[in-house]
Amino acid sequence: MLWLDPHLSRGALDANAITAGLSNPGAKEIGRVFGLLGMTSVFSSIELSDGADPEKRVNELVGIRNAIAHGGRPSVMDQQVDEYVSSVDAVGEGLERAAAAQVRAICRTAGLPWS
Repeated sequence: MLWLDPHLSRGALDANAITAGLSNPGAKEIGRVFGLLGMTSVFSSIELSDGADPEKRVNELVGIRNAIAHGGRPSVMDQQVDEYVSSVDAVGEGLERAAAAQVRAICRTAGLPWS
């Protein structure tokens, strides 16, 4: 496993190579990061409770965040907030499952360093 490799020189892994441009990531940027692990279509197995497209929902949430951050006042009802929270949970859990499966396959291990 890479993170246990005694031959890896200290400081050789730089998160900036991966996180550059991720200060406000939409679905495209998230897909790019997962693509670095050889993953494609990372949103395809994610199902949202309201049946919405997870990629579109991520971009919708980013748009709402941007509007708020720049002084806008988007109209969001309580039910939408509940659905957005549910969406964030589902997307996060789905991406974590997909990444875990990919890392396990790459490292040929049953366990994960974040488990």
